[in-house]
Amino acid sequence: MSESVLVVTGKAWSEPGVTFTWKSESGTTPYCQMDAPTGWTPQVAHAGHAVIDGRPVTAILDWDDRRRPGKVLTVNFAGYFDTSIHGWRAWSRDIVRVVDWADPDRPRLLTTAVPI
Repeated sequence: MSESVLVVTGKAWSEPGVTFTWKSESGTTPYCQMDAPTGWTPQVAHAGHAVIDGRPVTAILDWDDRRRPGKVLTVNFAGYFDTSIHGWRAWSRDIVRVVDWADPDRPRLLTTAVPI
């Protein structure tokens, strides 16, 4: 299994979101296409919120009273082993999650989520 992922960011022409795909038989690196809204670079990436709790952040939807992300658009990753000739497969779906800042050094994404 690959230990790296190719992440490509681009401008979201309509809605922000992520497409992630990986098929083990291809032998290629897993691919993640992030379509981010205008303002993603200064608000999310430069502010250090591009990854929260191990998940890529496509957009910040709400802020808390300390101007930290309170609700974000991120992805849930899923995968399974296809017992036919294909082997491992993985993909993602966009999801809204609340950010828990109880530990300011390690924010967590709450498991309560709202699918897009």
